[in-house]
Amino acid sequence: MNNFEEVLENEAVVVLTKAEAVLMKRIREMRDGKPKYAASERLNELRTAIKVLKQYDLGETISDTNNK
Repeated sequence: MNNFEEVLENEAVVVLTKAEAVLMKRIREMRDGKPKYAASERLNELRTAIKVLKQYDLGETISDTNNK
């Protein structure tokens, strides 16, 4: 993996983390109901995406050091 790809992956995690924070703030302000539940599902999807990207980054780092 070159530096450009690494920066893009790290940037994706940063962007998703910021989106997560914004969505959490909006959810706190919402009343209970369908829109809040839909937003909560979206928040869970964001968190899953962040976890997957972080695991991918760690996996690439481990395999890159093993190849050197």
